[in-house]
Amino acid sequence: MQFFVSKNHNNLNRLPFSPETVNPRLCLNPKYGVRLVRPANKLEILLDSGAFQDINDHKRLTFEAALQRQLNFEERVGFQSKYLVSYDRIVDETFNKDGKRVKLRVDGRTARKYVDQTIDAAKHLADRRAELRPRRLVLSNQGVSPGQYTRCVKEVLSFSEEQDVIGMGGQCIVGQRPGLTKDYFEVLKTILPMIRRKRVRRLHVFGVGTFPVLIKTQAMCSKFGIVPSYDTSALEINARWGKVAVPPNVQDWLPTLHVTRVFGLEDKFELFHPRDLALLNIRLATHFWEEINKMYPLRRDY
Repeated sequence: MQFFVSKNHNNLNRLPFSPETVNPRLCLNPKYGVRLVRPANKLEILLDSGAFQDINDHKRLTFEAALQRQLNFEERVGFQSKYLVSYDRIVDETFNKDGKRVKLRVDGRTARKYVDQTIDAAKHLADRRAELRPRRLVLSNQGVSPGQYTRCVKEVLSFSEEQDVIGMGGQCIVGQRPGLTKDYFEVLKTILPMIRRKRVRRLHVFGVGTFPVLIKTQAMCSKFGIVPSYDTSALEINARWGKVAVPPNVQDWLPTLHVTRVFGLEDKFELFHPRDLALLNIRLATHFWEEINKMYPLRRDY
């Protein structure tokens, strides 16, 4: 499992925030202006599309405008992405009757429309593959049911190439709800053989920070020789509340990190600073995945 740290700002509670100094893999978003304090050629940057922030119909861009926003962002910040994400349509956030954005999946009928748009977005990026090289394309997928999600992946694989990455969007609430976790692994069990037959070797899961889900994902992918990765800002967010990623208990049957509250809000700035705690969490998670990857090495003979 490869861990891409989300960096959406340059400061955290007034102190410089530079996660790229402790983990060379970054997930950036063209909606958020940032500076890089480490040379770009020393980093692996996954550039998201901004689709998660554009869930309102009136905020949606054309596929070409979304791509141009990404390329303009690269030029402005001074880097070239290693991975470039397609402008999918998000299914796991919507608005309630009061107009408030909530983490709730859209209905099936709406999802069908969003899945079609997601496939079209991936195809648009794939059609520009030659001029976007050496960037590798992350072709994102969506869906609210295992069958719908599998259909999306099947369509996207029909025009994918070996160097591409299959992206699993719409999964940020997986791990929070047992039913969705079950659906997620049902999808994964179905699509991994499909991805392997296409000779694609990379899978990226967007916005999931639940360690047990990610560890099982790593174990399943390793059997097919597929390298999984994920991005999250959860470790930074937890640090704001005094939470630390701590090692597993020796009695745990599956080694995992636990994010545990260590400090109260009354301790903020007195006993801890969120910036320092966030960088500690990122270091701990980075080391954790180094150890887990030793447990689940990629199968080379599949």
